[in-house]
This record gives sequence, structure tokens and C-alpha cells, in this order.
Amino acid sequence: MAKKLPLRPLVSGRQYRMVSLAVTIPAVMMVSPLVGFFLGRWVGGLLDYPRAGALAGLLLGLIAGARETVRMIRQLIAMMKE
Repeated sequence: MAKKLPLRPLVSGRQYRMVSLAVTIPAVMMVSPLVGFFLGRWVGGLLDYPRAGALAGLLLGLIAGARETVRMIRQLIAMMKE
């Protein structure tokens, strides 16, 4: 009778974490400017400047999204070096 080999998982937990982090990057890049735009428009509407508020919120959302994306890429690179 043939000897049974122990089953190994094809993908480790670390690899799942890396893939999930990489898949999250586009979502962050899409959602953060949208959230910033709508929050900025809402705050601008409260101050009677909806266009200026929307523009400021969009810019803040873009900056926040870029900052978070850079942080996630650095974390992904650090995980790949381990």
C-alpha cells in the first residue's frame, strides 16, 4: 500500500494577507476621493459654498488615498522581503 503524504496548503496565510492587501489598493484609490468629494460638498453646503467644499474634499480625499496607498505598498514590500 502506498504511503500517504501529508497534505500541505497550497497557499499560506501570509500569501492570503498579501493578496488581500494588494486587492484593497484599487478600492482605496477609488473610494477615498468619492468620500472626500461628498463630505466636502456636504460641509460646503452647510457653509453656503458647496462647489468649494466639494473641490476641497476631493483634493483631501485624493491626498488621503495616495497616502494610504503608499503606506499599503510599503507594507506589501516589507511582507515580500520576509
